[in-house]
Amino acid sequence: MEASDNFKTEKKDTNLYKFNCELSKRSSMTRSSVESEEIYKTIFQNSPLGIIYFDKSGQVQDCNDKFSAIIGVSRDDLLTINLINDLDDKEIIKQIKQTLKSGSGYYNDYYHPVRSNKVTPIIVHFNAIYLEKKIIGGVGLVEDNTTRKEAQTKIKESEHYLKEAQKFSHIGHWKRDFISNELTRSKELLRIYNLDCENPDVPKEVFYNIIHPDDVDNVLEAFANSIKNKNEYNITFRLLFKDGSIKYINEKGRSEYDVEGNPISSMGIIQDVTERKRKDILQAALYKISIEASSDKSLEKLYESIHVIIKELMPADNFYIALYDEETELLSFPYHVDEVDETPEPHQLGNGLSEYALSQKKSLIITEEIDKRLQSEGKVGLSGEYAKLWIGIYLNFESTMKGVLVIQDYNNEKAYGTEEVEILDFVSKQVVRAIDKKYADEKIRKSEKELKKSNANKDKFFSIISHDLKSPFQGIMGMSDLLNESMDELTSEEKTEFHGLLNESIKNVYSLIEQLLEWSRVQTGKLEFKPGKINLKNLFLKVTSLALLTAQKKKIPISHNVDENIFAFADSMMIETVLRNLIANAIKFTTENGNIQLSVSLVEDKVIIKVKDSGIGMTETVRQKLFKIEEHHTSLGTEGEKGTCLGLVLCNDLIEKNNGEIWVESEFRIGSSFFFKLPIGNINE
Repeated sequence: MEASDNFKTEKKDTNLYKFNCELSKRSSMTRSSVESEEIYKTIFQNSPLGIIYFDKSGQVQDCNDKFSAIIGVSRDDLLTINLINDLDDKEIIKQIKQTLKSGSGYYNDYYHPVRSNKVTPIIVHFNAIYLEKKIIGGVGLVEDNTTRKEAQTKIKESEHYLKEAQKFSHIGHWKRDFISNELTRSKELLRIYNLDCENPDVPKEVFYNIIHPDDVDNVLEAFANSIKNKNEYNITFRLLFKDGSIKYINEKGRSEYDVEGNPISSMGIIQDVTERKRKDILQAALYKISIEASSDKSLEKLYESIHVIIKELMPADNFYIALYDEETELLSFPYHVDEVDETPEPHQLGNGLSEYALSQKKSLIITEEIDKRLQSEGKVGLSGEYAKLWIGIYLNFESTMKGVLVIQDYNNEKAYGTEEVEILDFVSKQVVRAIDKKYADEKIRKSEKELKKSNANKDKFFSIISHDLKSPFQGIMGMSDLLNESMDELTSEEKTEFHGLLNESIKNVYSLIEQLLEWSRVQTGKLEFKPGKINLKNLFLKVTSLALLTAQKKKIPISHNVDENIFAFADSMMIETVLRNLIANAIKFTTENGNIQLSVSLVEDKVIIKVKDSGIGMTETVRQKLFKIEEHHTSLGTEGEKGTCLGLVLCNDLIEKNNGEIWVESEFRIGSSFFFKLPIGNINE
């Protein structure tokens, strides 16, 4: 019993020990669990991330304050929400279901809670909670993505602004990595090269092929020298495109090197400076034209310089300037360079493209198709070869002159466009000023030169006239004194002879004075100019009837055979004076029984009047002196008739006044033919 009791007592003590140990163990585990829970709660509440715990049905079981703050919904409200059934955001529901099914999910977007007006960009990492390898719920770790989103937005905005700035300023960039051989290019760079902006993988050969052939070597050399000398480079070059258009490019670049001095990368900035370059070129062109206008060069040299300057702006091998003078009513071509057509002679306005541009008073682009259409409409006529493209720039002078500056291309209808027209329009204003100035300067110089020459010639002429007047007056006075002193001693035959000589001298003096007065009226502008249609047959009949008596004394017939429908356009009184002088001279220098013939011929828009005699003719030396006021030449007629040097000078001035021309052909001892040309008169006017 005692032993048994002892055993029982020992066993009881052992069980108690075990109980106490178990109790102690459990007490220790409880304390550890409590500590773990406290740690968990501390981490849970103080986590920088929002934490939400939900069960397998999606019902929220718990969340920390950070999550509540991020979402903007109180914890109490969140605990009533089922994330699968109560949310509107389909994507977040999808990620929660995926987590409860496969173990994880991810959400990155702007989240708008159903119980809050707050919209917050969040990132959520979902992970499943397992018990005995079964998913019993899930937890979401939530990050407020506001700062990162704002940063990304700013980066995107910066990138957008950079792209827009590059696009606005026509600046592109590139970078090359020598280690990876990777080459990146901006969209604006591709746009500058007229390449597809969405296809950056363009072979570098394509870029080199777009560079103007004359500039490729300079570009490659600039880059190579920059690598070699380890410095930046700055070069301006041209791009030449298939349609013939040109861009001016400025490129700046530099490279980076490793510790051994080997290049590891290069980058460059490319800017389209076409507009700036063209402005510089235009300003330079205007300056050059201004300098040329102020130089001592002639008008012809000025036109040539203008052509050279314009060729620096654009291709202009076929180039001319047409000027219409409202005073002379003539269209002239003072400068004309063309690979096909000859330089046209000055003419009255017709129906060419130059005249059409003048009538429209604006600059024109005329293609071959437009040219043919204008011809079919009767607005222009065919003048020379068809050009594929014809550009006429209207030149609006302040004077009585108007003009057109023309460039044309016979092969390429796309050789020029509105851009070239705008450039030429801009330059033309300076061209007009230059031509006006040069024209005025030359006119002044010419006037001064002509005035000096005219004054010198008139001084000489009046010296000659005074001598020619003095001699007959001395003769008249001598014969008058002789008659007065010896009247009673002279026989009747002597008196008759003296009276005849005196009468002849007086007639000669009167004729000279009459011509002198008429010439002076022409020179001073007091002779009224009234051009009109002249019937040449009627004029011949009138003048020859007046000269008939003088011609009959020498038995010289005056013949003419003129169509009554031939007209000249001139001043009738002036042409009558010219014809009268020429017939009088013909009678004077034709021997007895000779003949005088009057005739008219038509050449284009002119009539040519011819007075031919069978007289004594003249030498080449004498012929060269005719019509010139500074040359004094008088000859006695075949019967001693005296003449003056003024008659043919007067004829020359009167013909010039009528936009005509006078000349003579003569052979000594054979005869002379005097010609003068006048504008034709239209029979229907």
